[in-house]
This record gives sequence, C-alpha cells and structure tokens, in this order.
Amino acid sequence: MIETADALKSQAAQYIALLAKLVATKNGMDEALKSLGSEISAIRLDALPQIMAQLNQTEATFATGHKIKTQVEVTCRLPSEEDTYELVNSETGECTQHSERDDALNALISYGEEAAITNNVTVRFTRAEYKEAMRAVAVLKNAGFEDVEVGQEVHSGTLKKIIKQRLHDGLPLNTALFRVHMVHVASVKLGRIELK
Repeated sequence: MIETADALKSQAAQYIALLAKLVATKNGMDEALKSLGSEISAIRLDALPQIMAQLNQTEATFATGHKIKTQVEVTCRLPSEEDTYELVNSETGECTQHSERDDALNALISYGEEAAITNNVTVRFTRAEYKEAMRAVAVLKNAGFEDVEVGQEVHSGTLKKIIKQRLHDGLPLNTALFRVHMVHVASVKLGRIELK
C-alpha cells in the first residue's frame, strides 16, 4: 500500500511539473507569436505598400518565384446596437437618441440594397407555452411567411441534470440518442487553480 501511495505522489508531482512547464512554454510562445504577428502586419500593411507605391507598381515577381501584389482590401461592418448619438431639436432644445445602426440600414435601403438586409424576428416562449408557440408559427405560415424557423433548445446544464438524475435513479434512458459518455477523470487542484 505504501508503494502505491508513493507512486501516486510521484505521478502527481510529475503531472504538476509538466503542467507548469506547459504553461511557461505556452506563455512564451504566445508572446513570440504576438511579436511576429505585429512585425508581419507592419510589413504587409505599411512598408510593402509604401515601397510599391513609390515604385508605381502593384505587382512584383522575384527570381525566387516569390510574388508581391498590393491591392485595396475593404473591411466593413454595421454599427452595433449600442452605437448611438444625440440629436438636439433646434426649436425645442429636446435631445433624442438615434441609432447609427438604423441609419446604416436606412442608407442601404436608400441605395436600393434592401434585399441585403435579413430580418430576424425572435419571440421567446417558455416551456409551458409550447402550444402557443406552435399557434404563432401556424399564424405566420397562414399569413404567407414560408421560411418560418422553429428553434427548440434545451440548455446543456438542464439536459445534463436530467440525464444524471435518470442514471442515478436507474430510469430508462437512450444513452446513444443523448450521446451519453461517462469517463473517470482526475482533477488536480493547485492553490486556487483547478486543472482537469
């Protein structure tokens, strides 16, 4: 029994030492990768385009077969729901909040691009309101909305609780259907950090 306890202590110590080495290596690699990424971005986004512009070129090919090509890349996004601004009515002095997102959507409509806008309508029903939810879907479909999606979810924590309780109580359960997988794992706790 003493040998087994000593083996456990030895394996736990080796495990902890390897975890510490892994964390130190990862931290060092993260910093190195961040630094390399910054250097690459500076060359790709600043130095090369400036030099190519000075040479009045958009493409260059080297004897090694390497090629450089500069082009304009466009990135964009709609403003978030939180992007707002205040407008002051010059006559009344009243301030009103306006949404930059609404402005952007209205601009798309004014450009004739309303087809690019996807309208998602979400109505949440509780578990007890299943029949009402199905009635609402039927009303939308009867009104001519063909692409009505019904999403039904079970929170993962709720599902896990149900499965664990059924297993504990020995009640019937289709483990394949619910992708039930049971495994024994060891947890190691280091101070305030728990590693699994």
